[in-house]
This record gives sequence, C-alpha cells and structure tokens, in this order.
Amino acid sequence: MRKIKTLFLSTQPSVLAALISFFTNDPLVLSDFDDYANYNKHRKKCEVVVFDDGSLKNNEFEMIKENIPAKENGYEYCSYAGKILYTYNTNKEYLRFFESKGIDGIVSKRADMKNLKEAIINVARGKKYYCKYVKDFLSENDKDTKGLTARENEILQLVKEGYKNKDIAEKLFLSPKTISTHKENIKQKFGLKTVNEIFKLNISLT
Repeated sequence: MRKIKTLFLSTQPSVLAALISFFTNDPLVLSDFDDYANYNKHRKKCEVVVFDDGSLKNNEFEMIKENIPAKENGYEYCSYAGKILYTYNTNKEYLRFFESKGIDGIVSKRADMKNLKEAIINVARGKKYYCKYVKDFLSENDKDTKGLTARENEILQLVKEGYKNKDIAEKLFLSPKTISTHKENIKQKFGLKTVNEIFKLNISLT
C-alpha cells in the first residue's frame, strides 16, 4: 500500500519527539518533521500537513490561518494537502474558527495518538475527521442527553475506564479538586450516593 506523505509541524521538542516515536517506520504514513520556519520548503511535497498549535508565536499562528486557505500570487496555499490541527485547546470559538476556515481534521492531544493516524488516513482520502474530544466540544448543545456537560461526559468516560482522580487530572490538565467537583456533579445528576455507583451506569458515552 502506498504511504501517505505527511508533514508534521511543531515548535515543541517534546511533541516532535512523541510524533517521531509513533510515526517513524509506520507502514502507512511517510513522515517528515520540522518547525514552522521551514514550512515553505516542504509544502509542495506532502499530501497531509499536521499543525501542532502548542506555543505558537503570533506570526506562526497567522501563517496557519493564512493557509486555511489563502492565495499567494493567485495560487492557493496547501490546495495540494489536507490540513489537520493538533491541539490541546478546547475553546469552542477557537475550534469553530478552524472549522469555518475549512480545516480537514482536528485532533485533540488528549486523544490517543492512533486518532491522529486515523485522521491522516481519512484526510488523505478526502474525508473530514474530528476526534471524539473535538466533536464533544463542538457539539451545538453543551449538554448531552443525560444532562452532562462535555467535560463531565469526558470525566465519566475516564472514571468508567478505571482512572483515579490524580490520573484524570493529569490527562485533562486540571486539578484533582476540580475532578472531584465534576464527579460530585455527575453523582447529583444521576441521583447517585457514591462514586462507585458510576461504574453501574448503563449509558452510552459515544
């Protein structure tokens, strides 16, 4: 099977290291890794571009916005490549901005790296791909059918998977106290007396 030529752009060494570790020698993704300063030298050689927005400088952020899409001498930037935003940001307006500009995929860094690979495959095939975390935050109604907010639904999923407060806090970049507060809200909404009863909830989290 032909490999998908993918360019990963990041200003963060730790993120680049994780991407390199996961995607180097991948049977489906032919990877190239660089920072934003060298973007132009790669941009005609790839099918998919993954933009890590962590610690972006203003001019680099503007470059991403200008490339979704923009024209240079009548030529549309990145018209040859699918564009995926790789982000920790869960601000709805921020995500909506990229959605409105025609971004092909958005993947949260909270999601498993396999989601990013799935996004690359789908975008290379001309399909849109938003991971579940992003879909939750972009949902028109912040409440799901069980009355949970997107964040509560996210925490409920992790609780049912067996994660403790400290682990959930680290995953979501929140304090353990905030996680406890969310869990109390979940208990109240379902009329539960103890956290252990959460495991007995027979609800869909997808």
